[in-house]
This record gives sequence, C-alpha cells and structure tokens, in this order.
Amino acid sequence: MTPTAHVFDATVASFELEVLQKSLTTPVLVDFWAPWCGPCQSLGPILERVVNDYAGSVLLAKVDTDKEPQLAQAFGIRSLPTVMMFKDGQPVDGFMGLKKESEIRALIERHAGPAPALEAEPNVELVDPNERLEALQLKISAEPEKHELKQELAQLLVRFQQADEADAVLDALPEKFREEKATLRLRQQIALLRSVNDSPSEPELLAQLNQNPDDHRARHQLATLLLLAGAEENALDLYLELLKRDRNFDEGLARRSLIAAFDLIEDPELVATYRRRMASLLN
Repeated sequence: MTPTAHVFDATVASFELEVLQKSLTTPVLVDFWAPWCGPCQSLGPILERVVNDYAGSVLLAKVDTDKEPQLAQAFGIRSLPTVMMFKDGQPVDGFMGLKKESEIRALIERHAGPAPALEAEPNVELVDPNERLEALQLKISAEPEKHELKQELAQLLVRFQQADEADAVLDALPEKFREEKATLRLRQQIALLRSVNDSPSEPELLAQLNQNPDDHRARHQLATLLLLAGAEENALDLYLELLKRDRNFDEGLARRSLIAAFDLIEDPELVATYRRRMASLLN
C-alpha cells in the first residue's frame, strides 16, 4: 500500500486521533489485515480504489494486525480480513472476508452517500446483472450481424459462470469469427470455468481460507473465480500467494495458473508487473 491523503496506516499510538477523532466528522473505514492473509491482499486494492473515489469524504485506515495485535484484541478481531466502519467515534457497520466492489460501495453509501466520482458515470458493476444480460440480448436481436455483440454476450455468460451457454453462443458464430483472438480467449476462459465448475462459492471459499490459510485448493479455486469475474489483480495476488506458500502444490499449479492468466489478461502493464513478481519468487 502507498499511503495517500485518504488511505493511511493506523497504529495504537495514532488510532485515537486518526480514526476515532476523525470519525466524528468523516466516516473512517478500518481494514484489519495481515501480510500472510491472501484474501487481505485481494481486498486491500478494492478498498483503496473505492475510498479514493470518495475524494476525502470517507477515509481508509489500514491496521496490520501482526504489528498491532493490541488493536486487533481491542476490537475482538477473530478473522481476517475484517473491515469496520467508524462514525462518531464508534464502529457502526462492517464485514468479514472478501467482498465484491459493489457490496463495499453499498456499505459506504449507507453512511456517506454516493461517491462524487460516480455521480456522472455510474459503475457498471452496480447495474443488475440480469438487466445487463437482457439489454445485450435486445441489442443482438436488433443487430444480428454485429457478431462482436455475441462475443460480448459470451463474455458476460462466462462472468455468470454459464459455461454451456457461452459455448453455444460462440459455436453459433460464423467460422471466421470463431478463429478470432477474442473468441479463442473466451474459449480459454470457458475451459477455466469448467475447471472450477464443482468448486464451492466465493463466500464458502473465503470461509475455508479464513479457517485454514494453508488450504491451497481453496485459494486456487477462489483465484480462478475472481479471474473469470474480471477481478484480475485480486486473482493474480492469490495465485502469487499460493506460489509463495507451496510452489510445488499439484505439480506447480500456481505457476501454470499464472502463465495461463497472463495469456488471458489484456493489460500489458499489469502482466509485466506480475511476471516480475512471479520471477522473483521463483529465483
């Protein structure tokens, strides 16, 4: 984490002033985390991004429970990550485990209203998924020859974990579109989806990891579900954590998954960053 005007580390010495006192005028979200906690590493960037959208009307305090065990004990922290919303000097809301960005935004809105950065352009994740699907199907009905819309539909179906439906959409494309890079990429995603088809849900996987941080299978399954949901950085963090904990698990599954993810992710800077991090762990 790089501290900013809105995101900062909190300690026993600073908590009274930086969290309790500030919360009298500005809501303060407190993230109780630890460096060894994979879900914490995934949640942190989401919290920072959301809080930064509020441009100072909400603050984020990060508490490293390894360094600040007194604070963890004082607030009864039993599971990581745990996030608490402080207002008027008191915790008033919160959650445990990894949450979707839309759920975090909803929590903050309950106490601080909508983010100024979102007023002009709503976040697509806040739109009801079924409405997005129906809107896209209407577009396809109106423009049946616009095959890129069908690729977009297949992508959305992958996000909804509907592998057979996504495959059927791609199978119906004309041959030249079936060989396009975008379609082949979607086929890779569908294969990934099928590889975790029988896995528990995200909340169940999070509960397993909170109970046993060395549950490598749960960490891999969660990372893959997040990758397919578009939370690419969070997924890569979890794959890296698995690599760090046991590089030989399931014949090098973490390394193989990272390489597969690099082929799928279209952000070259993100891929380059995580390639370097993977290389440093393997050296």
